[in-house]
Amino acid sequence: MTYSIENTIEEVVGEIIMSKKKYIILEGKTDVSFWEAVLQGNEEDFVLIGADRIKSAFNSNKKTVIQAIEELNKHSHKSFGIVDLDYDLFSESPCDANDMGNIYFYSAHSLETVIFNSDILLKVINVISSRRFTDQNIDELRKKISEVIRIKGFLRIANEQEILGDSNSCNKIKIDKFYNKKNLTPRDIDEILRSLQGSWKLTPEKIDILKKKIFEFEDVEDKYMCHGHDLFSMLENIIGTTIIPTPDNMKYKEAQIINLFIAYYDSFGKTRNVPFDLIGDFILETNRNLVDYGRLNKSVEEEVTRG
Repeated sequence: MTYSIENTIEEVVGEIIMSKKKYIILEGKTDVSFWEAVLQGNEEDFVLIGADRIKSAFNSNKKTVIQAIEELNKHSHKSFGIVDLDYDLFSESPCDANDMGNIYFYSAHSLETVIFNSDILLKVINVISSRRFTDQNIDELRKKISEVIRIKGFLRIANEQEILGDSNSCNKIKIDKFYNKKNLTPRDIDEILRSLQGSWKLTPEKIDILKKKIFEFEDVEDKYMCHGHDLFSMLENIIGTTIIPTPDNMKYKEAQIINLFIAYYDSFGKTRNVPFDLIGDFILETNRNLVDYGRLNKSVEEEVTRG
């Protein structure tokens, strides 16, 4: 069951407390669609609420989920929330929900990153492509896309942490700035940064800082570096090209591609005890096991301070 009435956090919490049903509070529409599929046929009567349907003072759906669960915990309610890891794991204070037992995290940057890195990628591509993909060449494709997207991921981290001393817009940077269209290889970091000199007001000194810092993230796994929206934006770009040919060069929008992935999760949790039986599949109990990456962020900050 999906909750679709727009109310304040207080109103939503009040309604949940009066109900005997178990609620799952999620960040947005894609999460709700995904969990509707996963929970299809499950004997527990879950109610799904997207934070985008909750009136909140926060400009972040993630913070809205956390606030709603904090309020529910005052009443010992058994409902829970699921949020993205985002890039919090690179922060010295990863997430203020880390000690809340009923907040779960996706096991990668975001839900979209989780499903992109699953074996469903091969199934979806073979449904829409006129060329047959195998396990081997789908892994090669995934690796090429991830190598490109992790560069933008680094820029997102640098922006969030204000490594350069200011904040810039990453969402407006088109994905095709990051790769060569013929072979999907990442563009040289110098070329990418030069293309941002105007919009990001990059001085030679700032470019040197970014070029130095990006190497400090080399050992971080792709699933933590790659923003889910960026991964699917790149898929949208290359589906219907010679890389992923389709009948009549048919193109697919990002939302359509995501929905194709979600369809394969139908009834995944039908016979499972949710959320506990899904821990390790695509959710984590805490991001504490990733906090070591926070040390990386600290070393970055120290270098900038010294520089």
